[in-house]
Amino acid sequence: MEQNRKFQRFPVELNATRIGAGSNELRKCKIKEVSRSGVIIAVHLKEKIKIGRSLMLEIDLPGRKKPMIALVKLKWIKGLDAPGAFNFIAGGKLTIIRPEDKNSLLDYAYTCLLNKERG
Repeated sequence: MEQNRKFQRFPVELNATRIGAGSNELRKCKIKEVSRSGVIIAVHLKEKIKIGRSLMLEIDLPGRKKPMIALVKLKWIKGLDAPGAFNFIAGGKLTIIRPEDKNSLLDYAYTCLLNKERG
């Protein structure tokens, strides 16, 4: 099945922290894919959240002292059947991120892809 996408997706494995709205709840999550407009994350949630909700993420990029902050508006979410630390996978649009952070994120993702292709 061919999927029609505006931007290429890059597979990555980045640690991130989801910051809970109003509860000071911090939860570890993983960035699984990055594109120019969004991300796919694996996350643990108590229950499925609604599409359209925004999640604040602190993304740990190797080589950086401080995490980058991004706001991601959910476009889709589905449960994971496999046991593990994460019970949902979700895709969302990067709605707020500093331009230099977005460039660093994309540079990192592209470098990961090149390294993978080189073996």
